[in-house]
Amino acid sequence: MSALSAWNGANFNHVRESVLEAMVRYKFRAITCSIDGASSKVYERYRVNGDFGRVIDNIRKLNAHKRRWKSRYPKLCWQMVVFGHNEHEIDAARGLATELGMSFGPEDQLGRELFPRCRTNAPNALWRRSPGRDLGRSRRASIRRICHQLWTSRRSTSTGRCSAAA
Repeated sequence: MSALSAWNGANFNHVRESVLEAMVRYKFRAITCSIDGASSKVYERYRVNGDFGRVIDNIRKLNAHKRRWKSRYPKLCWQMVVFGHNEHEIDAARGLATELGMSFGPEDQLGRELFPRCRTNAPNALWRRSPGRDLGRSRRASIRRICHQLWTSRRSTSTGRCSAAA
């Protein structure tokens, strides 16, 4: 039996109520929500034309469906790409993630996890190197650390088109 998940990140700005309910009813396994701030002002600086309030409302609606259907699925993870303009909101984002029943996973601009995502919120060594501080490292070393999910896992576009892993 295979299960569907969206670990690459979903923005949750535009999702129909019927889709939210279907994800719960049919036990969609997990969704990583890309939420790069804990307030509208900060979120919308990176997610241009995004609507922080709508994203949070959609997560609340999904959680309501989980309660209605007595399901723990889909599991939710809050992914926050950390920049200078939003790093002051890490604690607030973590708090809101907890309130919404989500694990929390901040990462730097190269996709490196600053805390082990979706497992624990304990800081690890990468957080001590704040984003952009390792510019002296070679380009090759930086490329080895980027996220390779786009090339190694199945993915679906917003139109429903699927592509296989390489």
